[in-house]
Amino acid sequence: MEVAQLQVRLDLYENTLKPLERPMNETKHQLGILGEWLNPS
Repeated sequence: MEVAQLQVRLDLYENTLKPLERPMNETKHQLGILGEWLNPS
């Protein structure tokens, strides 16, 4: 694979997937709390 192509993919990752990581982690956290609230062990 060419270096330029690799750089483009890295930029794509940095610009699209990385910013989504935080909201996804926060959503998972909130779902976990909701799940515990709905099914107290």
